[in-house]
Amino acid sequence: MRRRKLLGPFILTMTIVLLTTVGVYSQKTKIVFFNWYATPSANQVELDIIEAFERSHPHIEVEKQVQSGAALMWEKALVMAAGGVPPDVVNVSLAVGLPARRSGMLLDLRPFIERDRFEMTHFRPGYELTLGPDWAWDGKIYGIPYGFGLLNIFYNREMFREAGLPEPYKGWTKSEFLTAARRLARDIDQDGNPDVFGCAAPGLHYSPWVFLDGGDYADPDSGRLTVEEKEFVSALEWIVHVRTNYPVFGGSRDHFFASAMGMTFEWDSFIENLRTRDLPFEWSTTWMPRGGEIPQPISYGQGHIMGIMTGSKHPEEAWEFIKFYYSPEAQQRLAEGFLFPMTMEGMKSVTKLLHFPSHLNKDEILRPYADVGILKTVPWWVPGVTDALNKGTSRLSQLLSGAMSIPQWIEQFKIDVAAAAQNL
Repeated sequence: MRRRKLLGPFILTMTIVLLTTVGVYSQKTKIVFFNWYATPSANQVELDIIEAFERSHPHIEVEKQVQSGAALMWEKALVMAAGGVPPDVVNVSLAVGLPARRSGMLLDLRPFIERDRFEMTHFRPGYELTLGPDWAWDGKIYGIPYGFGLLNIFYNREMFREAGLPEPYKGWTKSEFLTAARRLARDIDQDGNPDVFGCAAPGLHYSPWVFLDGGDYADPDSGRLTVEEKEFVSALEWIVHVRTNYPVFGGSRDHFFASAMGMTFEWDSFIENLRTRDLPFEWSTTWMPRGGEIPQPISYGQGHIMGIMTGSKHPEEAWEFIKFYYSPEAQQRLAEGFLFPMTMEGMKSVTKLLHFPSHLNKDEILRPYADVGILKTVPWWVPGVTDALNKGTSRLSQLLSGAMSIPQWIEQFKIDVAAAAQNL
């Protein structure tokens, strides 16, 4: 009887402990992941990653919110933060990379990285372009490389053969590219306009063409503008020259799908677009043409970052999600959809998991993404450059029509950079 009396309080205590423990673990911590990947296929890939994360982290719930348009997404994130409910994990586009980092609204992830020994060197080639130089941020790390892609040329191999053209190769020149574009184009009805385009039109908007001769908008190390240097000017002159003198450029993706365009230039994800269409012709990818005296072609890349917003009520849980996003499991899921896997493990998964129709050469298609040239991107970390570029791009039509000269475009670009930098 005495033993029962002694057991009574013990059982009651253990019951309370168990109930309390169950209560604690049944209460999930909810975090918000904010992104601009709005297409059904891209959204599903990330929802699959979230589902896998929640299985391995049952105490954390992830709500994905989407805002189409990277710049609009960041603006909305700031509004949410001002209202006291910032998203926890947020993707930050290159286009707003500088103001976002300067806003004070992104946590420095270096303490998390160093504490957990998160590996920052296992990313695909070019990842450093998403981070910018250390001098710009005083050693702070405001995000993990995210969504990096390369802009390469896609071409219709059958059209090349029919035109008697050799295959493009790493190191082919601007002259060889122009020859190919002219021979691929056809004016079937003889009205002076191409019915079959040689290539999509070279432009200025976040594209590789102005870098082809080795020039740049600004010196990546010092931030000094370099738009007046001969390498940049010669590339800009070439763009205007070929666009105004050779009516072989234009068209859209639909023209490429219909064999009415011999070449185009697109991001990595275009591979999945073409692969799943099961097109009747053989296509492949190649490097951008090499210009000037540079020894290798330019591999133009763009990428973004995944960070944690200042004011997040759950930064530790947000960091756990970020770490999982770069795990082999999550990167493999990105690879399955060719949705810009970031790690080398993810890129290796692409070669293993992607299946192509038998008439396509998978190794050749993927080679320009592994065997890269000289990596370049818009120096978004230089104050005012992206804002000026957005304005300067709209002036391309003035360059092509002769309403604005190249020196005038360059001078206006410098003015726009200075004005935008003052507002940062």
